[in-house]
Amino acid sequence: MVNKQKICHINSVKLKKLAHSFLLQLARLTPDVSYGDLSFILMDDAGITELNLDYLDHAFATDVLTFPYLHNSLTGQIIDAEIIVNIQRALAEGPKHGGASRELALYMAHGCDHLSGLNDDTLNGMHQMRIRELNWLRNARKANLTTSLLITS
Repeated sequence: MVNKQKICHINSVKLKKLAHSFLLQLARLTPDVSYGDLSFILMDDAGITELNLDYLDHAFATDVLTFPYLHNSLTGQIIDAEIIVNIQRALAEGPKHGGASRELALYMAHGCDHLSGLNDDTLNGMHQMRIRELNWLRNARKANLTTSLLITS
């Protein structure tokens, strides 16, 4: 977990547990894939806009970006990844959708979901991803991992 934003304080212990939970669920869904180094990077609008422009030619802030890196080892192909999540978007959108911590958890789940090979560039893809992400959030909520992720005061 790398925190590159200064919008609010984070509960890094709980965020790491949530990330681990999502990555375990991802591994169960993709047993034929080997994952290596998976990093979550927390950013604000300015930081993620710069990355979005540099890598996707989109000049706006987004909620999450996922960058998988495929490489070969002696044992086969391994996916390393960086999942960049926007804390500022979670704080802005969260009150409309169950709170900023839940919104941040959704962004993290969405980033992991992209690693599974799904994309949200079609309505069907969006629908498939949302169903799976909401299931991941339900599991995380049952384990008390989706509250108090952000400390705003």
